[in-house]
Amino acid sequence: MKFQHTLFALIPSVLLFGCNSDSNDSEEVCTTEAVPAISVSVIDEQTGDLMSCGATLEIQDTSFEETVTNQDSDTCDDSVPLEGAFERPGFYNLTVYKEGYEYWYEYNVEVPEGECHVETVDLEARLISAE
Repeated sequence: MKFQHTLFALIPSVLLFGCNSDSNDSEEVCTTEAVPAISVSVIDEQTGDLMSCGATLEIQDTSFEETVTNQDSDTCDDSVPLEGAFERPGFYNLTVYKEGYEYWYEYNVEVPEGECHVETVDLEARLISAE
């Protein structure tokens, strides 16, 4: 019987110890997902409409090159951004092109490394009609 009283007396202490006010609840929980360094929404400069279907994004730095295309098809979604350089911090030169539009360029885009993943840089490529 004495053992049970001692056990019940220790339970509140254990519970209070587990609620340490010094713990940091704001720590980021890292995930296993791959995060893009670059995300570009393609927009028609004149109409403001999203139009990534058929558009291509080229991402380059000194030791890396990637080409991302949203293939134009019946099921294509113009609102889907072009994304690449997954989990690669660095400085990038970007080119976006689409048939019937002038090329769009952005140079020295910095992608910083975050605590768990890169910090995605979101950009808008506002394309001007070539006609």
